[in-house]
Amino acid sequence: MTALRVVIADDEPLARSRLRALLADHADVVIAAEAEDADAALQAIRSERPDLVLLDVEMPGLGGVALARRLHMTPAPLIVFVTAYADHAVDAFRNRRHRLSFKTVRRGSSGDRAHSRAGGAGGPARARG
Repeated sequence: MTALRVVIADDEPLARSRLRALLADHADVVIAAEAEDADAALQAIRSERPDLVLLDVEMPGLGGVALARRLHMTPAPLIVFVTAYADHAVDAFRNRRHRLSFKTVRRGSSGDRAHSRAGGAGGPARARG
């Protein structure tokens, strides 16, 4: 089985740590890179070519939604927006090919579903609109 390669992009160290801990439960998930701002995230996404990006909506600099709009990769990684603020949901949902998850992510929630969609149990990733 091919490992699911993930980039975690969040400016909050505790949020990155929590996401990392949730992913640690899955032996077939590899954290390819972590980034604390949009510039580092863009560089990591382009160099690592992950299957999945956990992307904070509000980060210093460009911000997650704007960064996602600038990604023009084939194949494109599945992007799951993470945020602690419900107000950011509208902007993230307007960017139709991506998902939104609030930072109160728990085991058995969207993280497991993202793993399945990005190839863990359901084949290669395909972003939906």
